[in-house]
Amino acid sequence: TYVLAAFCDVATNGDPALTAFRQRLDGLNAYIAFNGVPSEMAGRMRSYMNQQKGMQLRQELGQRALPNLSLALQMEVIQFVNRRWLGTVWFIRNLDAPVKVRLAMAMQPKVLAPGEVAPNRNLYNLTRGTMTQGGRVLSKGAVWGDDVILENPRHAFPHLARAITYADAMYFSRQ
Repeated sequence: TYVLAAFCDVATNGDPALTAFRQRLDGLNAYIAFNGVPSEMAGRMRSYMNQQKGMQLRQELGQRALPNLSLALQMEVIQFVNRRWLGTVWFIRNLDAPVKVRLAMAMQPKVLAPGEVAPNRNLYNLTRGTMTQGGRVLSKGAVWGDDVILENPRHAFPHLARAITYADAMYFSRQ
């Protein structure tokens, strides 16, 4: 019984973020079964969920780790983790550290499936995958949507970004 108890302890407490992901996947499978979702559609649903895994794990790890740090250390870590895009956007680059941290914390994760479009009037940071926008290819580290600060949407960049592969992006809206 000791071996079984040790196994159960490792299985349930080994990696809480991974356990939470597996529980969401189990929930999806239960939803698929309960609603009789066709197998082709169920496969696409599972594929999309699996593509979210890295983004979900990263989010959960950050939500668990950062609150345990001092406020000053949290700010330092958030700036370090987001340094690439914070230094890329011309109107953010020279802002004070607390403002940069608030903007970084306002970012929301988005996973785009191939062919899916990222709505305009948002600032995006591509963290994985490939997209196209207005004839150019965007890859990891690309930032677009800096026209989010424009008051009049008629002056905004007119081209939508479309995912070529599964793509992970962090974004915030004009609001």
